[in-house]
Amino acid sequence: MDSSDSTFEQLLKAYEGKVLRLCFAMLGNRALAEETAQEVFLRIWRALGAFRGEASLSTWVYAITRNACLTAVERMKTAATESLADPRYFEESADEGIGTGPAGTPNRCAGLAGRASRIAATSADVILSGREIL
Repeated sequence: MDSSDSTFEQLLKAYEGKVLRLCFAMLGNRALAEETAQEVFLRIWRALGAFRGEASLSTWVYAITRNACLTAVERMKTAATESLADPRYFEESADEGIGTGPAGTPNRCAGLAGRASRIAATSADVILSGREIL
């Protein structure tokens, strides 16, 4: 199949809603479904010239969509996340040296520094992945 702009536009019009609905059904999150649908159409754009027609176009689009959703689910499973909204995140922890001495002691400062570096690393990962911190 030819990967011209008009062919892709026709494919986009025909499958945009179906792809988004399937993504939402598999992922259960509208924002993630929209992001994954964009990824699907990027994959389709890249592979359109290689489509051999051995399966129907709808089967091919479905397979790409399903695989992109499964990849998104796997990413969600493996992503280490700590919610700053979770009150347990700020509880005192003997492992980190927080609460083991008066404020300003080296143990307490080291524990707080460790927690701050985890927050910074998580924020950097989120920013680099293109997601917003809400």
